[in-house]
Amino acid sequence: VHIDEIFLDNAEMHVLVNENGEANYNIYKGSASSKQTNTDAAGTSLKLEKISIDNSHIIYDDRSLPMLIDAMGFNYEGNGDLSKSIFELYSSIKIDSVDFSFNKEQYLPNKKVNADLITKINTNSFAFIFQKNNLMINKLPVQFTGKLDFLKNGYDLDFKVNSDNSDLDDFVTALPPQYITWQKNATIKGRTDLFLS
Repeated sequence: VHIDEIFLDNAEMHVLVNENGEANYNIYKGSASSKQTNTDAAGTSLKLEKISIDNSHIIYDDRSLPMLIDAMGFNYEGNGDLSKSIFELYSSIKIDSVDFSFNKEQYLPNKKVNADLITKINTNSFAFIFQKNNLMINKLPVQFTGKLDFLKNGYDLDFKVNSDNSDLDDFVTALPPQYITWQKNATIKGRTDLFLS
């Protein structure tokens, strides 16, 4: 099997993870008595020249954290040599509207996101290293680096987010609405530096 390109248009994707960390995409269950061999590995190749997702709706609902991400108008283009156990995935993402909630508290409701990303992925340990990630959240430019490791019963997260010499009004547009009810009645001027770790 040789796969060059994958295209999804107007897709509906709903990823569910229950309270025990069991995900709806993890559907294969191997037999305890079966022995795995690498005899078929040479016959399968996933060297993608392009992954394209257009105008799709993605929901990631992880109740083990609990975290919810709801992305409408999700557009993605990416490529990478997935035949290697460690590879770099080059991505361009545009999202018309993304909502991010943690523990039922909304942090990023209805935000536009544009991103150019380089992500190193280790398929053996299922680890992601975010090497270069330039994002635009509404009008706020953000640089994002770090790592995400999927553990047997949880996650290992280490993220750094910064925005240097940004317009203060652009910064305010990225904040949760419950903290900026006064914004529409105010004029905001100035520059700001942001660093989160």
